[in-house]
Amino acid sequence: MFFWTPWAPLTREQVASLADLPGLYEVKVDGRNPVAYPSGKSAMVFYGITDDRKSLRTALEEDWFSPGKDAIRAQWSDGYGALVFRWAATHDPRPEHERRMRSFIERFGRYPWGNPD
Repeated sequence: MFFWTPWAPLTREQVASLADLPGLYEVKVDGRNPVAYPSGKSAMVFYGITDDRKSLRTALEEDWFSPGKDAIRAQWSDGYGALVFRWAATHDPRPEHERRMRSFIERFGRYPWGNPD
């Protein structure tokens, strides 16, 4: 069993303060305009996961702060509100990540915006 942290602003400073732990994380818009999906609206835009090479900090840095991501973050913040994230440490994040992805696609008709189809 694992526990989610509280939601925090998706900023370089917040991500840099994370420990090098395995786990999963999720990103949502923290505004009044949820994202339209084929079968509904959701604030969720991304489900992330660590692997054998990446910790939570590394995964978030690569997924959201690598070159070219500034424009994507700005687009979402301008249109929907600030991006926030939360994370949970676990040694094997795959089962929970797969469950969340499956549940999201069943409910909203596709994966979260930032995850590849």
